[in-house]
Amino acid sequence: MKIKEVINLTGLSKKTVHYYIDEGLIHPKQLENGYYDFSRDDINALASVMRLKALGLQLADISVILKSPDIALYYLLREEKKIRWDIKYTQYQESLLRKVISGLEGNNDQARLNDLLTEAIPDENLREIRKPGQMDDVNIGDSDILDETDAEMLAFYFWGSFMKKEEMNEYQLFLLEKLKDNIVATQSEATRKLRDTIYRFTSDTAEANFGGADQELEYQKIADLTGDEIPEYVEHMYKSAKETLRNPRWVASWISEYDGYQHPCSVFFDGLCSRYMRELSRHFASYQDHINLCCRLFYKKIMSEKKENPEGASLYDLIEEKLGGYFDFEGYHSADLASLAEWK
Repeated sequence: MKIKEVINLTGLSKKTVHYYIDEGLIHPKQLENGYYDFSRDDINALASVMRLKALGLQLADISVILKSPDIALYYLLREEKKIRWDIKYTQYQESLLRKVISGLEGNNDQARLNDLLTEAIPDENLREIRKPGQMDDVNIGDSDILDETDAEMLAFYFWGSFMKKEEMNEYQLFLLEKLKDNIVATQSEATRKLRDTIYRFTSDTAEANFGGADQELEYQKIADLTGDEIPEYVEHMYKSAKETLRNPRWVASWISEYDGYQHPCSVFFDGLCSRYMRELSRHFASYQDHINLCCRLFYKKIMSEKKENPEGASLYDLIEEKLGGYFDFEGYHSADLASLAEWK
């Protein structure tokens, strides 16, 4: 199909079509004469680009969605969240305008206008005035409250890989709604921190954390472990943790992300929501059973070695040296231990 036909079908300009080619959104075959030959897949991709743009998504995000449709939900939920923030901001801005307008009289000088503006927006509140779409570090009204969009995002982040394996019946859909309701009901600081971190993922981070084939294979590998394989896997965790802790970049990343991401992840994973997910997905139940068993044995190995090596040569001492207060031995969260071993 020639570019003229593409223009007629889509309504896009020739310049725009070439721009999308340059951006890697479509990949038409280039002929020897330099012209492009567009396929039906290229037309479908252009249609998706146009519709996703109409929903407010940026080309960088659209590019990721076209490459990895499995994570489209992440970008759509994030866009929905931005719109909700914008609605709250618009309502907030309207209330400020009304406050100033109601104070204006027939004759107003600069001093009175300044007084009205300062009364409506005190100096300490100026940081709340921001452009639409900016969600970072802003609290307007009840914007800090976990809502149904947040719940769906968190459920997708933690259990999307497992839910893809399920053909949801009516009862499973009921459990999924209960799970989301429970997320909203928690309203914990840790969960809000985790939500905020997920919304601020870069494209690369999102691709690494949502629906990756390697991640799904690792989950399945753990779910399929037999009793004979568990000790071998624990030994693998031990060796992997030692290697990981000697990587300065990994240590720096762990420390910088611990309070806002890693620890909230661990608390959330060990919370009530996982109980609903266990009943919803047998794949998750098997995975959680095995990972929890591996982590208990891993923890026991760490503490036993500490007792046997009081001179500071144990993995426990290495963790204390590298991570210090950024690892919760007392709280014992299996997700912390699993992440320490990196599962790679």
